[in-house]
Amino acid sequence: MSKDSFEIAILAGDGIGTEVTDATFAVIEAAQARMGGFQLHQHEIMAGAGYYRDTGQDIETDGEERAGKADAMYVGAIGLPAIRAKDGTEIAPHLRLRERFELYAGVRPVKAYKGAPRMLLDERANEIDLVIIRECTEGLFYQLKGLCIHIGIAFLDIGEMDSAFIKDFAKKSKGLKHIGLIHAGYHPLAA
Repeated sequence: MSKDSFEIAILAGDGIGTEVTDATFAVIEAAQARMGGFQLHQHEIMAGAGYYRDTGQDIETDGEERAGKADAMYVGAIGLPAIRAKDGTEIAPHLRLRERFELYAGVRPVKAYKGAPRMLLDERANEIDLVIIRECTEGLFYQLKGLCIHIGIAFLDIGEMDSAFIKDFAKKSKGLKHIGLIHAGYHPLAA
């Protein structure tokens, strides 16, 4: 059954996050007007460092539940350098959402379109059609549950989830010719 109406939970974030969110939805609305065929119903959920500064909460009451009921979530950049939680960590409701809804893989398609400006001089750039799947919760960025201290353990666990996701993604993709894996080569800093 095809669906042509979608509920989008929007967490615009802080600073540049709000600017990028506005620009993103301007592009989506232009595509919607030109192509038609779908409707987006946007629901803003207040969250981020600025919201924490003003209310003492990193996301509005029932925000996580509302985000989970939506068809999709759009999360802008969250965080402001001068605003920290009482324990000194960044304000990061987006990391909690990623963990809660198992949103650990960032899927980023890259495709060359005929007639679009090409930034690479090599003619093979006309044939670019790939998908980059980037893990979204590992590294120093991930601070929940004290994992910044035990980051190697977090990397192994999340890496296994990524492998399963990539295999499933590959099975569902039509015309996929190759799968490549680039490992971050995590090397803990010496104490």
